[in-house]
Amino acid sequence: MCIRDRFQVTCFFPKWRAHVSHYESLETWLQSKPKVSTIDKHLYALYQNSLRSLYKLRMLTTDGEIKAAGYPYFPSLFGRDFTISALGELYLEPMKVREEAQVHLKYLGKRIDLLRNEQPGRAIHEFNYDVETLAKTYKHFPSWYANDSNALLLITIFRLARIQSDFELITTYPREIKALWDHMLSLDLDHDGLIEYPYHPEQLVHHQTWRDGGDYIKHPDMRAVDYPIAPLHDQLCMVGAMKELLLYQEYSGGQSPVGLETNLLRKQVKAIQKKIEEAYWMPALGSYALALDGQKEQVQLVNSDVCLGYYYDCLLYTSPSPRDRTRSRMPSSA
Repeated sequence: MCIRDRFQVTCFFPKWRAHVSHYESLETWLQSKPKVSTIDKHLYALYQNSLRSLYKLRMLTTDGEIKAAGYPYFPSLFGRDFTISALGELYLEPMKVREEAQVHLKYLGKRIDLLRNEQPGRAIHEFNYDVETLAKTYKHFPSWYANDSNALLLITIFRLARIQSDFELITTYPREIKALWDHMLSLDLDHDGLIEYPYHPEQLVHHQTWRDGGDYIKHPDMRAVDYPIAPLHDQLCMVGAMKELLLYQEYSGGQSPVGLETNLLRKQVKAIQKKIEEAYWMPALGSYALALDGQKEQVQLVNSDVCLGYYYDCLLYTSPSPRDRTRSRMPSSA
């Protein structure tokens, strides 16, 4: 049995399952995957290691086979981990991505539970397949803490439909997809176009963004941030979901799963991109702020959150020019 050190939770799954699939050998599993031929040995090694990692993370649960967040301490369903890995896996095993997305839709929030941050339409952040969670005796789990889970799940659903012409999730779960979208937009607490994360004193963590944890987000002078906070990461995920929906609607001839006209959606994307640019860009530091605090003051630290913006093509680079922006030195956030 394995013990999750942080919470001392006994899990159902022994460590050997991190190395052995439930169904076939690694060699057999690899034979069914696309082959890569390249003269770049590092690229080849990266691809092979990624496949082995996907194989090792397979886990049989009461919901069927899913990818665990990590072994041995997180044999769990994680919203963020699944959706980010699915962006690559949908090219390898699109049916598997669809099956796992259905599990996440199953655990969409249905009621108000401030302790676990469950809210109607809120995507699951972490579901542990352990004794306590399955018996419903662990007060903090399952959890719906993360603000990014809705956006990331929507990105997966829309991209799967567009890339693989797999519309089953969209046609089968229209109410769930609309609920995901509506809840994501409802996180804009002060109606300024940015989504915020409020803090409730009984919750296990103060915030749940890419830098999830207690009070880890602080100003450079170590002042605690005022709530509600608006992390850059959450904005980039939201814009990523909006852009993915826009691409899907353009691909499908304007059909909108959320009832939003394509031209209006395009305008909204540009408006929020401009808002992010104005609110988060730090000219003196040459990068984007980690977050805005409750007073809309920038938390002037930089971490890898900004990379997601480049991946989703969310950042505008309006002025000054990109060349000018790279000349400043940037302090980093550990």
